Amino acid sequence: MALERSAKYAWSCRERLYLHRSPQELAPGAVEISEDEIEGAQALIDHMTRDSLEGGEFVDHYTDALAEVIQAAL
Repeated sequence: MALERSAKYAWSCRERLYLHRSPQELAPGAVEISEDEIEGAQALIDHMTRDSLEGGEFVDHYTDALAEVIQAAL
């Protein structure tokens, strides 16, 4: 039988009730995978993998925006 515990706790002046379940109970069960499925997954990974992240579609907007924030703070 799975180990379950319920508890009550207060957070932000509100009382809440939650159920704690064991990690073993939440883990997915074993599955069988055929060789064709493995080969198909590998082919998909190979097709979607890139050697280089160069090009117009890869633009680092975060670094530019962060530099603007730093300049504005100075």
